[in-house]
Amino acid sequence: MMKLLLVEDDATLRYMIRNSLEVVIGGYEMAEAANGAEGLELWKTFRPDIIVADVEMPVMDGYEMVAKIRETDRLQPIVFASGMEDPSHVMRGYEVGVNNYIKKPYLPEELDAHVRALLRNINLGGRMENNTETYPIGRWKFNAEKASLSDTEGKSVSLTLLESQILRLLCRSMGETVGRDTILETLWPDVDYFYASRRLDVFITKLRKLLSADPAITISTIRGVGLRLDVEN
Repeated sequence: MMKLLLVEDDATLRYMIRNSLEVVIGGYEMAEAANGAEGLELWKTFRPDIIVADVEMPVMDGYEMVAKIRETDRLQPIVFASGMEDPSHVMRGYEVGVNNYIKKPYLPEELDAHVRALLRNINLGGRMENNTETYPIGRWKFNAEKASLSDTEGKSVSLTLLESQILRLLCRSMGETVGRDTILETLWPDVDYFYASRRLDVFITKLRKLLSADPAITISTIRGVGLRLDVEN
């Protein structure tokens, strides 16, 4: 049984989604919250497998809720359900730590497909990370199991699961180009190519910023081919 926390201020939509997932589709145990503050409290007690949240809500919006969750839990799977199309809004969601987006309006069957695809990818990521791989990247050491970067001065930076998965793919082929299609098919196999590609660009921008403390490190975009991680000696 999959535990899903639905954070949505539209009571009618909450009822429709809950009834469809629990009764019609099946395999779900649901908890509901009408705003981010309620969602945050339910997250602590319900311990969901995944959170599906609206963005614009009263009391506490989705951005603030996710940011508070990420203060203590970097790996909780979270999906934003939103009608927003402004790229800056989408980027803000990824910056606070959301894993994926589903566009409103959506059918319950569509949400079910998104949820299962995300959890399948996360399970894949977990299997990849449980081998305690570590990679030296210039002044940084990347620990794939802990999804973290640490430098020679003891500074540590936590990564989201997707950031860690992308960096691991690049580290395994350091100095070589990793095909863009390879990354997209590994991490977002069931997401429209255009939107998945945009999401990858957001995460690469974040990784470049995180690694920028060491100017010897570069993540290059090889136009039409893919991405390459290099460290100058």
